[in-house]
Amino acid sequence: MAGTASLADVGSEAAAWQHPAFIGGDFPLLPGDPKEIKTLRNAFATIGTPEQRRLAWELILAQQALTEASAAVRMEERALHAAQLREMDPEAEAFFERVGQVLAESRAGGAVEHARKLTAWVDRRAGRTHADLWPMSPASVRLWLDAHPEATAEGAILPPGLERELLKALASRNPAAQPRSWRLVQRGERLEWEPLLAATGELASGSPVAGRLTTAAGAD
Repeated sequence: MAGTASLADVGSEAAAWQHPAFIGGDFPLLPGDPKEIKTLRNAFATIGTPEQRRLAWELILAQQALTEASAAVRMEERALHAAQLREMDPEAEAFFERVGQVLAESRAGGAVEHARKLTAWVDRRAGRTHADLWPMSPASVRLWLDAHPEATAEGAILPPGLERELLKALASRNPAAQPRSWRLVQRGERLEWEPLLAATGELASGSPVAGRLTTAAGAD
C-alpha cells in the first residue's frame, strides 16, 4: 500500500485541491458540488482498468490510515466501494448495526442529545449515499429505519435511491439476535471498539487492548 501511495506526487495533490467536487477545509478536503461527486462515483466503477481502480482504492485506504480517519468515515467508504463491486462489506455492516443499537439505547435511556446527533449523522450520510449502496447494505437500510421509524408510511421522505419497497421488506423482518464479537483497539490516543471478523480475526490497524467481547444484537 505504501508503494501505491508513493505513486501520487505534489501534482496529484494540487489537482485534488482544485477539483470542483471538493472544497478545502483548514487541513482536509471536504465534499463540494454534489453533482460533481455523483459523476466521479459513477465514473469510478467503469473508468480505467480493474488494476487502476484497485490502485485508486488503495490510495484512499492509505490516505485514511495516514490521517487516522474515524471509523465512521472508513466504514462509509468501505460500504460504498463494496456496493460498486456488487458486494457487501461485513465489517462496515457490523459498524452500521452497532450505530443503530447505540441510537436505540440512547433513546431508551433518555440521552436525547446523543440520539439527536446520531440521527443527524444518519441523515447527512444518507444524503450523500450512492443509490447502488442501498440494495447491497441492509444494515444501512436498517439504520435509516432506526433513525426514522415512520419511514415506511406512504408519503414519508426517503433518501435518494432508497426504494420504499426495499425499506418495507426489511421492516417486515423480525431480526433475530445475532451474536456479534468486538475488541477494543488503540489508535493513536483514541480507543475504539472494532467488529471482530470471525473468519480471519485480522486487525486492520492499531494495537489490541482487549480481546473478544461477544454481545447479542440490541445488547450493550
